[in-house]
Amino acid sequence: LGRSSTRGSVLAGLAVGAMAYKPQLAAALLVLLLVRGDWRALMASMAGVGALYLGSVAATGGNWGWPSDWLATIQTYVGPDVAENGWQAISLAGLGGRLGVPVLPYLVGGLLFIYMLPQLRSRPVYEAVALVCALGLVASPHAWVYEATLLLPALAMLRSNRRAIVATYLLAAAWPACALLGWQPLALAVAVAPLLLVRSGHSHNSAGIWPDRRGRSTESAAGRQSPTPELE
Repeated sequence: LGRSSTRGSVLAGLAVGAMAYKPQLAAALLVLLLVRGDWRALMASMAGVGALYLGSVAATGGNWGWPSDWLATIQTYVGPDVAENGWQAISLAGLGGRLGVPVLPYLVGGLLFIYMLPQLRSRPVYEAVALVCALGLVASPHAWVYEATLLLPALAMLRSNRRAIVATYLLAAAWPACALLGWQPLALAVAVAPLLLVRSGHSHNSAGIWPDRRGRSTESAAGRQSPTPELE
């Protein structure tokens, strides 16, 4: 992203566009492309979104106004869905709605995302992607437990923090029993993941371990540099 090859930018953009089938998850990644100024990736993602729109027009028998019908369906579906499956929510908004405080989590999630924008711009690309995936889950208006797979990049970046990784997997493994609680404790791991990433990134960057903006990493402990291939 930003300084990657044209091919890498286009592929990244198309991957983001493909995620637009769930707009609440793709939105955070679109913000990442925007703040990092990767216009090639952003245009590719818009092309991907356009392809999804045209494909849906064909699937709906030529209904060019299908988004309005889709939104109307969502409005009638979201209430029963939350009532039946709301215990699986892992975003702040979903958890807050489940606990009876629907507005405050949106505010907290939005402010956290805005606060992290400079981090998304300045961090190495691998870390920025992991961070924005975690932030997207935190701020999403709708994210169920199976969408916690977007935390996997964050867990990879937190590989030195074994306690956080073990705790996250234990919370995920407890998913079926959480129906009895009425809420999903995995949401706590989602909420703290961006903060852990930023903290971990500071310590690792000072040690010269994280890749730089061009995709290269250093090994300060050995006193030498080891190149990491640029994104293709």
